[in-house]
Amino acid sequence: MVTAVLAEAGADTAGSAAYLAGEGRTELVRVCRDAEEKGVFGVPSFIVDGELFWGREHLPDIREMLAARPTAKAS
Repeated sequence: MVTAVLAEAGADTAGSAAYLAGEGRTELVRVCRDAEEKGVFGVPSFIVDGELFWGREHLPDIREMLAARPTAKAS
């Protein structure tokens, strides 16, 4: 199904089946475990500065938090 969605979106799907069956599956398990360790229990979830937000109703607060961050200066 993932390969079909990628193809429908116009992505190059060469090698996607092998990736999803091997390295991709391993990466998914790792990402899920990392999320669980951080307290993520549903979607959408966002972690900003170590604080967990669950639900899209927090997006305005998250935008504010991110906008208030100092911007990095190019060296």
